[in-house]
Amino acid sequence: MKPKLLLISAIAPFPATSGGATRMYYTLKYLSQKYELYFLSFGDDITDDDATNFLNQHCAFWKIYPLKKRSLLSGLPYFFSCWQSDRLERMIGKILDEHHIEKIRLEFTQIAYLRRFLPRGIPVTFVAHDISTISFRRRQQEKIALNSPLTWLRAGMAHANTIEITAFEKMWLPLFDEVVAVSAHDADKLRQLFALKNVRLEPNGIDHIDFLPASTRSQLTCGYIGSPMHPPNREAINFTQQQILPQLTQQNVDYHYYLAGCDHEPSVNPQITILGQLAQTHQFYSQIDFLLAPIFAGSGTRVKILESLSQAIPVITTPIGAEGLNLHSPFLQIIDARDRSQLAQEMSRQLVSLKNNYQRLFADHENRQRLKKQLKPYLWQRSFAYS
Repeated sequence: MKPKLLLISAIAPFPATSGGATRMYYTLKYLSQKYELYFLSFGDDITDDDATNFLNQHCAFWKIYPLKKRSLLSGLPYFFSCWQSDRLERMIGKILDEHHIEKIRLEFTQIAYLRRFLPRGIPVTFVAHDISTISFRRRQQEKIALNSPLTWLRAGMAHANTIEITAFEKMWLPLFDEVVAVSAHDADKLRQLFALKNVRLEPNGIDHIDFLPASTRSQLTCGYIGSPMHPPNREAINFTQQQILPQLTQQNVDYHYYLAGCDHEPSVNPQITILGQLAQTHQFYSQIDFLLAPIFAGSGTRVKILESLSQAIPVITTPIGAEGLNLHSPFLQIIDARDRSQLAQEMSRQLVSLKNNYQRLFADHENRQRLKKQLKPYLWQRSFAYS
């Protein structure tokens, strides 16, 4: 008989509109091989038959609770206040009373406060999908860099939010028996910022490595996947559309840009296609030759970059975009620059250069094999081997 695990997440695995949702999908898939899962999560009602069947297959019990509107009166940081539910808290108590739960696991910083509802006699693991203190510091720095009176006001508010988030993480993270990081970089940061001792690595990953054949498209096709409701995604998309794509236009490059994920506004630009929410991310990657990911904020590691590389789609990103990934390949181009204008120029140049040398890149068998070898440690089955 499998031991019973209570798994609580701030993000549901469906719909698969974010890296966090993708990770939760594979968390359920692989942990259910070892545990009888009792799964509670925040998110939208799940009505899709395939999603329901997946949850029924992998969980002994599951329930999804809606997010509330943010409030200054919740007792939680304002940005986390929507992740509060009396019903979920009562369900935690009910499950603990009725079942012999042997292990508890909380996913995402937003719900770290739930530690106060959990007994001390059961091992409790917290999974830091990112480090919110770092994410909010970076958002604050980006607002300051914009240098206008309105953004100064926003930067002041961002600074207050950062102080609040940092205090929240400092309060709750040390109270867990174990903290899981998604990269070695994050593990080091967790130890430095919060003096945590029991930190374990469980990398973000990929389900399989299945390189797509080399594209025969003459047009330069690139794209991005992610909802603009998440600030780092929104900033990456805006930067691409406002600064990188105009560079390609000025160079008379024949290009097309694809956006996948929910909540994107329609585009009147004939060179931009909004794919929207897709059942499988493969539908997006098969449309593009390059993933263009100018990421300036956030923390953790980006599942989209790993997914792209696992299908031999070259990635152009920033140092923050590639943070925490121990990968060194011509398929991963990391562009750093002293300012945004230069970054746009360098990224557009790199896109054109990769396109001009595309067939040569794919013809290099040694590079492809090296990339496969570097990706193997990121397979989900390895990530959850010791969970």
